[in-house]
Amino acid sequence: MNIKNLLCIVLFFININIIKAVTITGLALAYPDETDFYNSIVEDFNNYSAKNDIDVTLKLTLLMPENFTVELNNFSSLMDTLIYKKSNKYDIYFYYGLYTQQYGKYFLNLDDGIPQEQIDEYDKNIIENTCIYDNHIVGLPITIDIDVLYSNIEYLNKYNKTAPKTWDELIDTTKYILNEERKLNNNELTGFHGLIDESEEGLLFIHQLINSYRKSIDSPYPELKSDETKEALKMLKRISEEVSSGTNFSYEDLIYENFVTGNSLFMKYWYSKIYTKLYELSNVPGEREEITGSIISAYNVAINKYSKKENHKDAFEVMKYITSKSFQKNGIIEKNVLSAQYSLYDDDDVCHAVNCTLLHTLLPSSVLQLNSLDTKKYEIGIDDYIRKYQENVIDYLFHNKNIDEVIKKIDDLTKYYIISGNSGDSSIGFNILFIYLFIAILMILSLIYLVINRYSVSFNCIPKFYFVFTVIGSCIILSSIISIFEDITIIKCHLRRLLLSFGFIISLIPVLYKLFIYFPDQEYIHSWFKDHTPFMNNNDLLEWMNNKIFSKIKKISSWSKKHKFLFPFIFILIDLILNILLVINPYTTEKIITVNGENYQKCSLNQLFGKTIYIIIFVFELLLVLIGLFLIFIEWDIIDIQNYSKYIFTSFIVDFIILIVLLVLEFLPIKNYIAYYIILSVCILIYSIFNYIAIYGRHIMLLYVKDDRSIVFSLYKKENNVTSNEINNNIINSGTDSNIPSKISQSVDSSNNVKMSKPTNN
Repeated sequence: MNIKNLLCIVLFFININIIKAVTITGLALAYPDETDFYNSIVEDFNNYSAKNDIDVTLKLTLLMPENFTVELNNFSSLMDTLIYKKSNKYDIYFYYGLYTQQYGKYFLNLDDGIPQEQIDEYDKNIIENTCIYDNHIVGLPITIDIDVLYSNIEYLNKYNKTAPKTWDELIDTTKYILNEERKLNNNELTGFHGLIDESEEGLLFIHQLINSYRKSIDSPYPELKSDETKEALKMLKRISEEVSSGTNFSYEDLIYENFVTGNSLFMKYWYSKIYTKLYELSNVPGEREEITGSIISAYNVAINKYSKKENHKDAFEVMKYITSKSFQKNGIIEKNVLSAQYSLYDDDDVCHAVNCTLLHTLLPSSVLQLNSLDTKKYEIGIDDYIRKYQENVIDYLFHNKNIDEVIKKIDDLTKYYIISGNSGDSSIGFNILFIYLFIAILMILSLIYLVINRYSVSFNCIPKFYFVFTVIGSCIILSSIISIFEDITIIKCHLRRLLLSFGFIISLIPVLYKLFIYFPDQEYIHSWFKDHTPFMNNNDLLEWMNNKIFSKIKKISSWSKKHKFLFPFIFILIDLILNILLVINPYTTEKIITVNGENYQKCSLNQLFGKTIYIIIFVFELLLVLIGLFLIFIEWDIIDIQNYSKYIFTSFIVDFIILIVLLVLEFLPIKNYIAYYIILSVCILIYSIFNYIAIYGRHIMLLYVKDDRSIVFSLYKKENNVTSNEINNNIINSGTDSNIPSKISQSVDSSNNVKMSKPTNN
């Protein structure tokens, strides 16, 4: 019994140890010459774990040519699948440092998990450019690669040449040696092999050649549209045409072959002591001797934020070990990899394994990074950006595309086009802004006619403050144009919607007021329907319409006359409430992405509630237009507003069309940003001008028409108690008769009696 108990206790503790052991899983992309290094990571850490009783086992999944198509975009596609789905399959990821901005938010913050003194061992430039996301360190370099120039020792010595330090020198030296060798019938020797293809190497060469054209050593990477970038691409084309064939420029296997045969004069490739038998290493050339084109590419390790939380502590143990100085040193000495801990290149043991003197001349170099490009903002992943970037450069190099066109296409990948009011940026935007400001100023200045005594008689048809409403409303509609300039924001989207609907309501109020107060009595309506609509001769139906519809409209008419100040605020209040409701599910900025085109942003409603409120606003505005058209239809034969009705009818029809077009623009994705904004601007312009002219502007225009002057004189004398001689004296004193109103459009006498013509059959 005691023996059984003892065995149970022993098995119990063994079981505890088994349960306690944790497996940390990792995923890495490994080229054939890197597999030994990654295998050593697993072996060394597991040995370290066993010796120190950490009870953590590391297991790495390596993606290699045998089990995966080793291309940068394929690897990142797998990373996308795992990371964006918040998979916990892997605890740590090994990834290219240029992806930190794409994946950083899915990695754990290392600031508190890795000792600061260990982080400080790394080159600050590499940390800043490839390891930081949102001001936190989320990854650390496990290895780095440095691009260098390999120069054929035999031919340099033969012709007493040195490794070139500038691109011009490389071209001159290559052309000279090749010319001399051709004289000796050496047709096997090739000039320069730089590798321009769709691989990471292809991007690297483009990046480093542009970087080698920066203005000074401390200058940042040149802007895409800068003169430096343009000159660099011209040099790249010159190199490809003068000292390198298309095959030599893009076939990577030839590089490995030439390292053995020595059949290439110069090659640009990653640093490795393996390839130095026939070639000497130096910095990649630059535009000038003091500026090198060499580039560092970092390969980082990070901890998956979505792995099991109980594994995070042990994942940090793995991170601390493989980024330690001792492990990094061992990798340099035994596995032919380079470290971002530059102090190691002062270590004697390390310098016995690698050429520290050369590395000190190479370090620090510029870092391959795309941190300045927030590609997610532009709905394009880094892989797609790289691919399209390279495709456009290759089009320039080998397909004779215009360099300015190519640069524009690359710039378009990470750019949203906007309309600018600055004449230096966009003539379209400046012209739109100028036209709108000019028209708005004219509208505001036209209000002066309301206060000039001899003109004011022409505006007596409705309360004058209603005309002020019209002008202000038209200007408000015009002011919505400010929302299309510069960057599109949610605030601008709501502002445009508010200004359009609010301006429309305010400008429409005088029309509705006038149509309501002129609404005829039931007897007239009954007679009108009989004369104009023979199919409605049914007396019962007409009686029902009179009682249920027209009587209510007549009540509104009577109420409007008594409450001319309250009348407009009912419509304004409804409009404001609807626009406030629209904010509950606000606008978003929709990204309109065009293939090889000009991307832009527009306002969009994605939520059902927001779309519903927008439709309600649209229906409300459309309903007002239809009510106005109905009232015009009924009141067409009323003498006092007969001429006025024609203008209003035209305005309402235009409003109806514009409302439909604006609705279509709201939900239809137009690919051309210029077409979209021009259509929108023209709609707003027509919307505003037609309302202004039909309701207010026509009164001003009629002042300068010379017909029916006797009507004007009689009304002017009656209202101002002046004689005809006094009017004539005013004309003489002013030097022109154009200032005397020539026609009064629709005046209402003090009793607001409606003058009607007898309905006639059409």
